[in-house]
Amino acid sequence: MGLTILATIFVFSVIVFVHELGHFATAKWAGMQVDEFALGFGPKVYSVRRGDTEYSLRAIPLGGFNRIAGMTEEEDLNDKSFLSKPVWKRMVVIAAGGIMNFVLAIVLLWGLFFVVGTVTVSPEAVVGSTIAGSPAEQSGLVAGDRIVRIGNQKISKWSDISQAVAPYSHAVVTVEIERDGRIQGVEMVPDVDSASKKAMLGVMPMTTKEAHGFFESAGMAVQRTGKL
Repeated sequence: MGLTILATIFVFSVIVFVHELGHFATAKWAGMQVDEFALGFGPKVYSVRRGDTEYSLRAIPLGGFNRIAGMTEEEDLNDKSFLSKPVWKRMVVIAAGGIMNFVLAIVLLWGLFFVVGTVTVSPEAVVGSTIAGSPAEQSGLVAGDRIVRIGNQKISKWSDISQAVAPYSHAVVTVEIERDGRIQGVEMVPDVDSASKKAMLGVMPMTTKEAHGFFESAGMAVQRTGKL
């Protein structure tokens, strides 16, 4: 639980930092005065001033903000104030935070596709592996076995398996497999998954891992971000 909380805080902080960095960078580009760039809320833990801007780290790491001068008419305005700049520049600064979050998603996916690659799950009812200690392993199923029937139901694709196994929770069922061109029947008692409460044999599908080049990964990252 503690690790999950810390991971959540870290991820949220990164997202907010990148978001606020977009506002900050474009405000500086537009010639606006940024009084403070802060990561977190609450009391200041550390701060340092560089030029017109104070950079601060605050006690509660759940957010962050930019304090850009002259965002309301109640403030004293000058030529560096937000409201003194052309509307199009103000629009760029406002939009930059959200745009940077899309950029962050693209960069992260780009890295994953390039370093890790992609894994494609086969729709065929062919065993890729068995879970240790599962009914499938104990009954002798191995990678490459094609499941052709479970009980009275014919199996034509991988998605048929869970539906066919469902009625046999803690009951004996005959699983017919094709191995080396021969059909053979294996009896087993499916386990029940503690989380989903569904009967399971303990088989995993075949997967294919594919590597991608640097520029190919970039294009895939843009496409995947758009779909998401």
